[in-house]
Amino acid sequence: MKKIVLYVIGSLTLALVTFLAVTNSGVEKQLQEELSTAIIVEDHLNEKALLDDTDLVIVGKVVSSSKILLYKETNFQTFDVEIFECLNTKDSRKKITVIQTVFEGNSEFIPLKEGNMYILFLLNSDEGVKAGPDYYWIAGVSFGQVDLGKIDKKATKTATATKLNSLQDGLATSKSSIMFSVEKLIEYYDKKEMINEKDN
Repeated sequence: MKKIVLYVIGSLTLALVTFLAVTNSGVEKQLQEELSTAIIVEDHLNEKALLDDTDLVIVGKVVSSSKILLYKETNFQTFDVEIFECLNTKDSRKKITVIQTVFEGNSEFIPLKEGNMYILFLLNSDEGVKAGPDYYWIAGVSFGQVDLGKIDKKATKTATATKLNSLQDGLATSKSSIMFSVEKLIEYYDKKEMINEKDN
């Protein structure tokens, strides 16, 4: 059942990406008329994939949200996120847009909250589809969003999630997992960068 739910959410996400690509003038138009493949979000339902296979890992604050958009009988919402720190890259952007399918009544979907700070594990494209350089969606449904609550910018460096969502409860390797701590993530990506520099 869980796999079916995740597959449906992935398919709906792909529909939104198509919608954004068609309706947004600054967005790359690399889409076929019919897309037969769906994003399989379960590919990212483990910590290693979130840490190593996502395009962008950030600490950011949700500063605003769009009204709910209806497209092909599915509701979507976009959120503007102010970036305080990019953890896995030296990206210098200050703001991005995060896309979510509005899936009310489903325990696997946790909507982002305006005003809250998050660690976000984000994907920019899949199956050759791009939603534009500043549009991202959360990997692994809600597994890739870690709610840090209403903390200020100064507190982000040492922030750790105090409450996990239902997907994280079921899929995290431990409650002290690296993905729930900004400090541990900074350390992880610093070490990874040093290893990559040595290998090159």
